[in-house]
Amino acid sequence: MTDRFTISVIEAGLDAAAQEMFDTLRKTAMSPIIYEVLDVGTGVLDADGALVSPGAGIPGFIGVLDKSVKAIIAHEGASIAEGDIFALNDPNFGGVTHLNDIIIAQPVFHGGHRVAWVASIAHWGDIGGRTPGSMAVNVSEIVAEGLRLPPVRLYSAGLRNDAIFDIIATNTRLPDFVQGDLAAQIAAGRRGSANLAQLYARHGADLVQSALRAGFAEGEARARCGLAQLPKGTFQIDATQDDRAIWRASISITDSDFTIDLRNAPDEVAAPHNTSRDGAMVVCQMFFKALTDSERYANAGSLPPSSSSRGPALSFTRGLARHRDITLRSASGSLICYGNVWRVQCRAVCRRGILRQSLAR
Repeated sequence: MTDRFTISVIEAGLDAAAQEMFDTLRKTAMSPIIYEVLDVGTGVLDADGALVSPGAGIPGFIGVLDKSVKAIIAHEGASIAEGDIFALNDPNFGGVTHLNDIIIAQPVFHGGHRVAWVASIAHWGDIGGRTPGSMAVNVSEIVAEGLRLPPVRLYSAGLRNDAIFDIIATNTRLPDFVQGDLAAQIAAGRRGSANLAQLYARHGADLVQSALRAGFAEGEARARCGLAQLPKGTFQIDATQDDRAIWRASISITDSDFTIDLRNAPDEVAAPHNTSRDGAMVVCQMFFKALTDSERYANAGSLPPSSSSRGPALSFTRGLARHRDITLRSASGSLICYGNVWRVQCRAVCRRGILRQSLAR
């Protein structure tokens, strides 16, 4: 049986890898929205795309990278090779927020087998589209927002794909900044990949995998403990938005389940106020994490999926309606969802004096 001290050392190494990615990105990026505002996220994930350890950055990005990496795996399958580096931002392929937020992901291999991923997400200042800054408020189609990237290889088995770099540079009003930020994300991934390679070489794949399982189990245990302290029942909200649409949601909490029901949320509109299913899922996971365990510790165990045979389960039926290639994607939809979901629970827990205890943990 592996001793807890060794497991803790490996877990600290995984966390350090994600944090060094963040530091590399912050120190080498061209854009102030990255190195000053820190509109970024970094993370280490397992071979299947489950979050292992997040770096610093925007809390909302904690639940983004796993969905992006899983989309890459689904899209590329067995063709993923050592030395590949992928980019994406399309909401139909794992780009969860808006087109300005670019995900760069790299598989990590050990002994000829894929054992992990490193990934980052960062806000680029301009990605084309109708308006400088690529955040237009008067468009009705996603094609007007900017350049969309499904999972594409920036590097294929270590060889640079110049055509993709040229396409990105051509479709922005800030090519120098965008190319600099892209280089910073690639450098961050390589830093994280090198750290993981050293970790696997030092401890071996079996021991590192044991540490991953232990981390997931701890994340789940912390989530279960937090869930047990929440008020039980069903809580609802009807909130009128600026466009007079009625935003409805409900939260049902039992000893084992935390269900957020968005089936009565407004349908999509021809304006930049929509979000994808994955975007709404990130909102729900972030909300669940904040209520059950507000500490920085986070991994796939503390961010339960939409359906799970092992609790606590976070049930989720659907996000706002979305049609491929037609609907505009915007981060504002996720922000509206997040704000209103918080309002549902705040009304309930404040009446019971529990919110203060939850946030104080």
